[in-house]
Amino acid sequence: MLGLSLAEFEAQDGFLLIGTDLRGEYPLLNLRVRRASQRGAQVAALNPVRFDANYATVINASLGPDGLIGGLARLLEAVSKRRSEPLPAWVADWSARSPISADDLGVLVQLLERGPRVQIILGGWVEAHPQGSLITRLVSEIADQTGARWASLPTGPNALGAERVRALWGAGASRVVARELFDRPRKLYCLFGVEPEYDLWDPVTAQHALGQAEEVLVLASWLAPTHAAHASVVLPLAAQAETGGTYIDLEGRRNGFEALAPPYGEARPGWKILRMLGQRLGLQGFEYETREEILAEMNARTPATVTRNPDPASEPVAIPDRPQADWWRIARRPPYGSDPCVRHFRSAPRRPR
Repeated sequence: MLGLSLAEFEAQDGFLLIGTDLRGEYPLLNLRVRRASQRGAQVAALNPVRFDANYATVINASLGPDGLIGGLARLLEAVSKRRSEPLPAWVADWSARSPISADDLGVLVQLLERGPRVQIILGGWVEAHPQGSLITRLVSEIADQTGARWASLPTGPNALGAERVRALWGAGASRVVARELFDRPRKLYCLFGVEPEYDLWDPVTAQHALGQAEEVLVLASWLAPTHAAHASVVLPLAAQAETGGTYIDLEGRRNGFEALAPPYGEARPGWKILRMLGQRLGLQGFEYETREEILAEMNARTPATVTRNPDPASEPVAIPDRPQADWWRIARRPPYGSDPCVRHFRSAPRRPR
């Protein structure tokens, strides 16, 4: 979420893009950065690989996955020294491995000195990085030291909405990140609108775990190859245009929408399927009769607008003492491949997946 309006975003004097192919991930947001650049704003990019930009950049660096951590650690060390702020020892350890040159470091520090007029953007590559939480923590510290704004862009449809209602597996000490669900295979999996071969960053590990499960329940609008190979039961899920709901946009605002057509065949809206499953299992909190009841409860629990990102310091972060791998696989998510609805539109241009 940006934490400011799109008009305010475009009016920034500088942008630091981290782990994002903004032109491919968010073309309309990229257009606003381009307009700002034409107006005179400076743009710098730090990525695991080099992405082409359609505007001038003061830095467009390819640092590699581990180099991204080292580069940000060195940048944090540089801005902290100017303010005589103490840092943990691990920051210096990672800073020593930084591939950023002294000249580029100076340009980045000068850019960030513009403070609140600079927007730092974290993209999908940060979310996919094994140490994404550490990268986010470093960026948050850099923003605190310089006064710059920072925003983490979601990679999935309505990811901001899911975060808003705390749609997380477990809580507190029992919280489990998605990767652990597949690294340690479970007996039962429920795939809700997910095509593992396209939607997960490590589809090989996920499909291996699905193959070891005793049961796999699939709720889907389209039958993907992984569904056909592993599903014990498939329940037809209404497609996006066949059900109403609520989205949270990049400005943090709540937006409702209505169904354009009734569900096809025996398909049902997702909330109705989950309600039925919850009631059959005798669980509490599945007594809703209408979508409006769910919406009213959600609105009562969450503000209409959220302008701040979650505090990264509230989540525990493991600090690796050395690079995590000698070889990395870096895969790009192509246009028209963001979610099943878009992937299965026959009118969408055919691109490699």
